[in-house]
Amino acid sequence: MKSIVKIFLVVIILIGAYANLKAQKGWGVGASGIYNFNTKEPGIGARVLIPVKDKGYGIPYVYYYFPSNNFSGGLAGMYTFYKTGPFSFYAIVTGTFRGSVSVSVNDSTASNEKSYEAEGEAGAGVWIGRGCLKGMIEPRYAVVSEEVTLRAGFVLFFSCKHKKKGGKSRASYRGMSSKKPICPAYE
Repeated sequence: MKSIVKIFLVVIILIGAYANLKAQKGWGVGASGIYNFNTKEPGIGARVLIPVKDKGYGIPYVYYYFPSNNFSGGLAGMYTFYKTGPFSFYAIVTGTFRGSVSVSVNDSTASNEKSYEAEGEAGAGVWIGRGCLKGMIEPRYAVVSEEVTLRAGFVLFFSCKHKKKGGKSRASYRGMSSKKPICPAYE
């Protein structure tokens, strides 16, 4: 019974968090595949885009590399500096915390290894698309470990309305203000 109550509370919290995110202008979530060219390891990642200024975002993120069981997570600062057509170019700087856990079990013994390190990364990227769902390509360079990674995926912006043909947004059809919010889908 206790586990059902816990699951119910977690579901309620997640629904509330989703509704809150959906109500905020310019917020987004993303997922991506990742490839480390130096170690030749693939991985997956997730991020949340939090609008900070007109073209700036704070981005908490996590990544997981499959073969080595390395986790990485951190906080990124991103600034969109150029837009042309469906392409929005941005610069990104991150502070990353990496950790790996290895557990091995033999016939009569068990051992585990843990390692942690801090890293800084710099990169650039591009969003591709005009609507609320945008494709993303982002190469990064890790300063301490001198590794190059490539992330490719998508970003979904909440409470975002794309422009209809004729240049009017959905908001102007409803008699609402057509003032541009932070959300890049309006650009």
